[in-house]
Amino acid sequence: MPSGFSELLQRVRQGDAEAADQVFREYEASVRRVIRIRLTSSSLRRQVDSVDICQSVMLRFFINAGLGRFEINNPKELLAILAAIANNRIREIARTQQAARRDIRRLIPVDVHELPLVHKSPSPGQRVCDRDLLEAIKNKLPDRYRHLADERMKDRSWADIGQEMGLKPDALRIAFSRAIDRVVCQLGID
Repeated sequence: MPSGFSELLQRVRQGDAEAADQVFREYEASVRRVIRIRLTSSSLRRQVDSVDICQSVMLRFFINAGLGRFEINNPKELLAILAAIANNRIREIARTQQAARRDIRRLIPVDVHELPLVHKSPSPGQRVCDRDLLEAIKNKLPDRYRHLADERMKDRSWADIGQEMGLKPDALRIAFSRAIDRVVCQLGID
């Protein structure tokens, strides 16, 4: 693994906004390409944009990376994870649209000029909110999983943590992932 890439991911796990911005800039085009390829439904394309889905994908990645859910060894693996998150997000959106029997013809059009401007970089307030969200998630985790989150934020691999605890790395990772899902559900985070 290139040392620069490893260092970048470590900074992302620690909540470094500049590192997150660098990852976003480097991978945004690739993620949006994956989204445009997978977004085959014309009615769905009229309702959501690749930019919106990309931002949602990146947000989910940064939250999960901050909690140490991913073990990424190289840029290809990072892109594969982002593509998987994008595919899942598209499926979720499609399910939501179909489940509620939404009809694009009933939507009211809005003039683009009435929409507020969006800033490219997060505001200081947004950065504080993101950091607080990560802390809230960590604080809701049971002690065992909070310890795992701390170890993953130190860039320790699941194999090392599993060996130390006498557990299988995959079982540990899956249990941690389920614990995160429960906390995210408790907090009402999409």
